[in-house]
Amino acid sequence: WSSSSIWNKGSVPDNSGVLVTINHNITVDGDYKCNELQEYADVTINATASLDVTTKVKVNTGTLTIKSDAGGNVGSLKTPTVTSSGTTTIEKFVSQNAWHLLSSPIASANSWMYSGAAVYKYDEPNGGYAAVNGGVALTAGKGFDVYFPNTGDNTREDEHTCETQAQG
Repeated sequence: WSSSSIWNKGSVPDNSGVLVTINHNITVDGDYKCNELQEYADVTINATASLDVTTKVKVNTGTLTIKSDAGGNVGSLKTPTVTSSGTTTIEKFVSQNAWHLLSSPIASANSWMYSGAAVYKYDEPNGGYAAVNGGVALTAGKGFDVYFPNTGDNTREDEHTCETQAQG
């Protein structure tokens, strides 16, 4: 994103009311702003980067990826609306042999995204935790207690190809 040579007008877009249309793969490598983003290629937001889009992001045919790293950093996308008919991938780095309180930021996720892990939800009426089986729909924003066994530190990906809107 920061290289002016990749942009048609020879300068990095700013928040001066411009529509940014991306037709080639690009990596957001710092903190940037624009008015609107139309995506026809792969856009990756690095774990230590952010993109602030004033009006909306539309993922047409590309992949939008938000990265995470072992240091606890997660890329940031701030926008009121994301519409996607391409693929959206949100990564979350998780350590081994540890419990993690996790939730999905999207409505179409299911428990298979935690394949190989023990997944529990809090059962309020019974005052305890209950196991969540594979393939169960996860409510966006609802927390789950997830244990990842000794499989090595890794990054989990929540990938979707769907028509979705997320309010941010």
